[in-house]
Amino acid sequence: MRAAICRILLILVAGTPGIACSCANYEGILACEVFQKAQVVFRGRVVDDNADSRLGFVQWTLYRFYVEEAFKGLAPTVREVFIDPGSFTSCYGGFSKDRDYLIYAGGSQPAQTFSSYFATVKDAKSRDGSVKPLPPAWKDLGDIPVFSSPECSPSRVVEENDSDLQYLRSAAQGKLGSTGFLQGRAAQNAGWPYPFRDFLPVADAIVMAKGKDRSWSSTTNADGSYLIDSLPPGSYTLTFTSARFGVGKPVMNSPTIEVPAGGCAVVRASFTTNATIAGKVQDATGRPAKGIRIEAGELVDRGHVRVVPDTWANSGADGTFTVKNVPIGRVVVGANLNGAPDVSMPFDSTYVPGTSDLASARVFTLQPSQQVRGVVLTLPAPLRFAHMFVDILWPDGSPATGGARGFANWRGRRSAFERAPDDSNRVTLNLAVGRTYDISVDWLSDRGGQFVVIEGEASQPIAFTHDGQVATLRLKEERAR
Repeated sequence: MRAAICRILLILVAGTPGIACSCANYEGILACEVFQKAQVVFRGRVVDDNADSRLGFVQWTLYRFYVEEAFKGLAPTVREVFIDPGSFTSCYGGFSKDRDYLIYAGGSQPAQTFSSYFATVKDAKSRDGSVKPLPPAWKDLGDIPVFSSPECSPSRVVEENDSDLQYLRSAAQGKLGSTGFLQGRAAQNAGWPYPFRDFLPVADAIVMAKGKDRSWSSTTNADGSYLIDSLPPGSYTLTFTSARFGVGKPVMNSPTIEVPAGGCAVVRASFTTNATIAGKVQDATGRPAKGIRIEAGELVDRGHVRVVPDTWANSGADGTFTVKNVPIGRVVVGANLNGAPDVSMPFDSTYVPGTSDLASARVFTLQPSQQVRGVVLTLPAPLRFAHMFVDILWPDGSPATGGARGFANWRGRRSAFERAPDDSNRVTLNLAVGRTYDISVDWLSDRGGQFVVIEGEASQPIAFTHDGQVATLRLKEERAR
């Protein structure tokens, strides 16, 4: 669940109460980036917790962890730690059992024991106006330390072969050395909030790191990655240049980047292609098709398309479109790429010139700054859509009014999502007739600024055959009273 990453490392490790996390799914933060900033670092597994999914983030919650490996900030005798996942903040998160986590925790506040922590929160009311009782197993655990690690922290699931563990073990043993290193990736048209790995790489770019007395350089690999090692600790100015793409823009919060002793700095760079593809989209009768989302995607191995973020345009009233930020590579253009048919796009993936067969699609191989015009995309006849009704019940069989929501997925892709009126538990989904959908439900309320979600039971595959078809699904838990 912890894919999200805060962009500001000080907030990442501090877990400051009341701060709304600004998270971006850029790419996983490395241990070498944050080890020096975190107060506590360990590998552990959840023993138990007092989380209540019905109460949202307006509750105080602790997860009790068994410490499997301690890398920083914990005495060798400490085998259990409580983690606050961002209680009473919009960064409220959570952890699963039966999984190993790499936890970065702490902050600017002194460490607390469970006894002192509970004394500060016992008068804070949860969403339902009460204070959650302590689990019986916690009765005599007053000396266990408590640290903060909210949703937008670098804490994450970890496997035994994770490369960060090797670094952390060396760090714990004082074997990091006196120099640091710099690494990152260069990509085409990359930008927030998307991961750099979702964009096409820039190979053979020159990376120059200028320090106080001298400069170091490296060249990006085929996947856009680079490494400059054995750097003296200090501040560096970075430049990225490519014979093909020109000058790249490094993604940094300041003009310089700080490389710590024994640690690393990660800097990614974006190169603008300035390439476009323009044309028009028409329906099966040849008339201009308005409001159709036209996307560009990379044609990759095994005959599938990887949609490139921020590379799309909506067709205008006359059916015309201009897709900017087109990457340099093997690219196809079409509508509903890797998507499921819905009422706004009532057809399967369709590629220029007008085919659902990827092998017959036109493949574009542009150069930087190239402008392609006159492209025509012809859409197929729309599929027939009709209404499926989904009745959502509480576990006791009563109607789940006030926040019922229904979802329909086709082949793992979202086809429809609707919320029932507040006085009803019936959701109406517009779906293509003759297809089998995975139908799931939940219940959501944000009244009074208190965000609460109650999950539904496992999704059900339902063959949708006719208008007015009814399905009934239940929620997992009762609503908190």
